[in-house]
Amino acid sequence: MVVDLIKKSGVTGNDVQIIGWLHDTIEDTPTDFDDIKNQFGLHIAKCVSALTKDTRVEEQKRDRLYVRELKKAHWHVKLVKICDITANILDLKNTEYSEKEKINHWKRKKPYLIAIKYGLIKNKKKIPHLKIIFDNLNCGLAKFGQNPVSI
Repeated sequence: MVVDLIKKSGVTGNDVQIIGWLHDTIEDTPTDFDDIKNQFGLHIAKCVSALTKDTRVEEQKRDRLYVRELKKAHWHVKLVKICDITANILDLKNTEYSEKEKINHWKRKKPYLIAIKYGLIKNKKKIPHLKIIFDNLNCGLAKFGQNPVSI
């Protein structure tokens, strides 16, 4: 669903779609930065790495470092992250989570959105249909009584 949302954003070019396909690769597989760099190049490897939490660091510090990385990341990273957050929120309807668990899931994602939002707005001209992504996010949030996010 992440890549589908990237396509809906109106961004053309393969790099951001490749990053979308690979965004969880380092976390979820034995693949590492060098593997991605050798196969897809430095830019894509750096972007995928920026979307990966460093599991070697304790959890509280890990999230702070991750937010810091998202803030300074390339706009491709920010676009993939908003699409990932949106996909996760939309998918909550397919879970058996309670309303409280859904709200807690969103609260854990919210700092990431705050970290990337300014960079997305700043690069709005490169993302012709950014509003569609936020509309999808807000549709998902409304299903469990959360306030919409504006751009």
